[in-house]
Amino acid sequence: MALTDDDRAPWLLAIMNLIQSIISSGKNAVVACSALKQSYRDAIVVDPNLVKFIYLKGSSELIASRIQNRIGHFMNPALLQSQFDALEEPRDAIVVDIAATPEEIVRAIRAKL
Repeated sequence: MALTDDDRAPWLLAIMNLIQSIISSGKNAVVACSALKQSYRDAIVVDPNLVKFIYLKGSSELIASRIQNRIGHFMNPALLQSQFDALEEPRDAIVVDIAATPEEIVRAIRAKL
């Protein structure tokens, strides 16, 4: 069963607190999460000048094939469609196609930051 917004509220608060802590320490970091809705992303941004979103965009077919090839991963493949149904593509994000290799994805992100 997919999580509800109420289920996600403590997780979003924890992510927001983590981001605030990183900013307060003056460090740079990458925080990975599936903030699928704009309201989730709005909830975790403590400073829009310092927090940047990277949208790793891919087709459901590509992501499904990658999930099927993972060993010991927690993502239930049956929930993938619910993730796409909930997805609100980000308004202000760096968009990177996940069909590329991990090295190419990192290069593309670094070039856009």
